[in-house]
Amino acid sequence: MEKRILFLDNTRIGTMKACPMQYLIRHKLGWVRDTDAPALCFGGAWHEGKAAIFRLVKEGREQSISPDEKFWTMIYEESFLAFMGEWIERGMPAESNLEDMESLYPRVPGVAKEMLFNYIQIYKDWLWHDIEILDIEKPFMVPLQTFQQNDQEVEVYLIGRRDITYKDYSGIWAMEHKTTTLGCSEKLMAQGHIFQHRFLNGFNMSPQVAGYTYSLRLEFGEEESKGVMISGDLVHKKFHDKFQKIPLYKSEEYLESWYNDTCFWVERILAHEGTDFWPHNESSCNHQYGPCSCKEICEVVADPRKLPSVYNGYKVEFWQPFDEEALLKILKEKSE
Repeated sequence: MEKRILFLDNTRIGTMKACPMQYLIRHKLGWVRDTDAPALCFGGAWHEGKAAIFRLVKEGREQSISPDEKFWTMIYEESFLAFMGEWIERGMPAESNLEDMESLYPRVPGVAKEMLFNYIQIYKDWLWHDIEILDIEKPFMVPLQTFQQNDQEVEVYLIGRRDITYKDYSGIWAMEHKTTTLGCSEKLMAQGHIFQHRFLNGFNMSPQVAGYTYSLRLEFGEEESKGVMISGDLVHKKFHDKFQKIPLYKSEEYLESWYNDTCFWVERILAHEGTDFWPHNESSCNHQYGPCSCKEICEVVADPRKLPSVYNGYKVEFWQPFDEEALLKILKEKSE
């Protein structure tokens, strides 16, 4: 029997950790709410704006141009265009819609525009002189184990995409853009603090951070690879110039533990697929950001597959951040 190739990412594995039933609904049925949360839409658009900054700086460095004020103005304008392109693509309202802008504030284009301007002004010397931008949104594949599912072998790869890969005086980093509204009080900000403790320390046990660090070491080696740099960007009603880089390092022992944990959860996914049994984990129905996105489905039906159609308020949109056919082609080429 031909070996099966399975690609998994942190989103899918994280869903299984939370609840097998949620995994069934989101990743087997492909059901997702038919409207995105405003925070996700703003974060996605901001991600595109930041990516444009790094891309244009990289291109400018490669062309050996002189980074004068005109150059930085161009980057600012292009980064906001990239933000707005994604904002519109996600079906968000126009800036002229004052009622919607008021309800979404501060996650609105006007705030993003000021944030992008300030980010460039604060970090332009760092961007131009202190780092070498290696890659932007570069995908990676981490080979895991070959598992057994019933009578078939399953070769599993953890896939992901690093926002920015750059090199500074200390080594090579993977940078991740993270927006948040978890800012300190104005009094603490006046003393130089920016983010609340739960944001600053919210990534220490993140499997995403571990996976990205692991991928860096596979690609660049342990000596050159440093870790993950969280680019924390505060979305605030009053302050639009609050940013902080948060470096995260992981030991070999920690990465080994992460690898073993990841393989455990992959085995759970394969086991549930093999038995077609997807139990509920009621302890995950509510979390710090609100109820699970599938909670209202689980409240009315034990098995959503028995419903005659997609549950009201949802649509079918499978989570597929990568072209898996292209990934299979890369693996085939490597094996030849």
